Amino acid sequence: MLKKYFILLIILIYAIISCSKMENSISNYNHSNKYYSLQINIGEEPHIMDPSINVTSDTLIYLNHIFEGLVSKDKDGKIIPAVAKSWNVSSDGLVYTFNLRDNAYWSDGNPVLAKDFVYSFRRLFDPKTKSKFAYQYSIIKNSKEINKGEIESKYLGIEAIDDYTLEIVLDVPSTYFLEILTSPTFYPLRNDIIKLNENNWTEKPETFIGNGPFKIVDRKLDNFIIMEKNTYYWNSNEIIPSRLEFILKNDSLYSLNAVKKGVLHFSRHFPIEDIKELKDLGYIHDVPVISTYFYFINTTNKALSDINVRRALSLSIDRNYIVENITRAGEKPAAAFVPYGIYGFFGGFRENGGNYIDISEGNYKNDVKKAQRLMMLAGYPNGNGFPVITFKTTHGRNRNIFEAIRKMWKENLGINVEIEELESADLSSERFAKNFDIASDNWNGDFNDPINFLSVFLSSSPNNNSLYSNKRYDDLIKTATLITDTSHRMMTMHKAEELLMTDMPIIPIYFASEPILISPKLKGVQYDSMGQHNFYKAYLED
Repeated sequence: MLKKYFILLIILIYAIISCSKMENSISNYNHSNKYYSLQINIGEEPHIMDPSINVTSDTLIYLNHIFEGLVSKDKDGKIIPAVAKSWNVSSDGLVYTFNLRDNAYWSDGNPVLAKDFVYSFRRLFDPKTKSKFAYQYSIIKNSKEINKGEIESKYLGIEAIDDYTLEIVLDVPSTYFLEILTSPTFYPLRNDIIKLNENNWTEKPETFIGNGPFKIVDRKLDNFIIMEKNTYYWNSNEIIPSRLEFILKNDSLYSLNAVKKGVLHFSRHFPIEDIKELKDLGYIHDVPVISTYFYFINTTNKALSDINVRRALSLSIDRNYIVENITRAGEKPAAAFVPYGIYGFFGGFRENGGNYIDISEGNYKNDVKKAQRLMMLAGYPNGNGFPVITFKTTHGRNRNIFEAIRKMWKENLGINVEIEELESADLSSERFAKNFDIASDNWNGDFNDPINFLSVFLSSSPNNNSLYSNKRYDDLIKTATLITDTSHRMMTMHKAEELLMTDMPIIPIYFASEPILISPKLKGVQYDSMGQHNFYKAYLED
């Protein structure tokens, strides 16, 4: 009997070793002799391709292939060296010293130097740049004062000690500072190029010079962006594709047909009604993302300035119906703003904070009754006297979602809402101009901390398109940026989110999941929970 078990054990060990060898042979397969050209569809023409000014998540994917920062992330989200081969942090957590590679080059062959990061960081916080994200990174010394125009950008806490040594000084210690540095916002930039081509340097391959794995070789606005492997990139031997062709479209039927024909390999767009069939056929890859889909409410609109109206609009939305019947891609109904996947003190921030709206099955009718009472309190019983408002969004799924919500508002509250459908870039412009009543948006995480989501609604935030202003909220967020004790800091942000959800300047709809349409032959894509997917090691299986 013992001999029998011994033989079985030997067979099991041999099987495990064989499987391990097979996995290693696949992962270590030499693709260097093969030419891979990938056809990719992220979306339509990017709104802005300047790393310091960009405001859209789609654009991050392009920038991640053209540039590289001090540090990066591996497939598991761990911080790894990039342009910086190593770094040291002072004992008080305030001074970061980065040692740069001497074999990092721009795509035109010039070396990447510490001064290129100094220029980029100073440009980011310079109020003339009008970056909509600079306020989120105000932990760098003197950044707040520079961004307000109180002192010159040369006083920012960053210095090139020599060509290959960079020092950054913070105002307060930060546990997430290195993660912040993975953002395209902090990529190095070329002063000599931008100075001569300030308004259009990203539009032509000869001036859109990066230091990343790929370089732009051709670009036609509203049509395509063509990239090829950057042979000057320090780690080019590890990059598998030779060419990336980004097709600039937002056409679900085109994407579906093109992927099925094999002329497109990756797309963020497809007919959502076909998702089950496409999953069964192996065309869908589901990516858990840290993202919230929500509606901005313009709080300066007379009717919408009433907190009772805003709460009523939120309560009368059946979020479970939306995710189960409209989006159908694994989304979770949102009863708060900070999504799942964001770290808290013990466990996740969302799990610790819970829900601020009762989205349990069977409770929707109770919420509708509450919403109707709130509309009565606001002076609009059954919608009587409520003005016609306009909802701005893009076509496709965003419109489909709101068509369902508009019906809910009509049936439950008796109000009428018109829809204005815009291109993504135009919708973004309208939101930032505050030229809307209610508008759709989604906030993707840039780094894993609740402050990345909650700081959006500071009174001074350029991204606060609701024009929400609450001194208590501002004080809580500012306090959270100064606290070093993690439990106290997280508790402060929970209080801030509770206040946000009480005042309701936004309507959270769902926490996103991203189903991506892919060719079954496409392998090696590094999918990212922040939506910054990369194709560094992607290839087509024979």
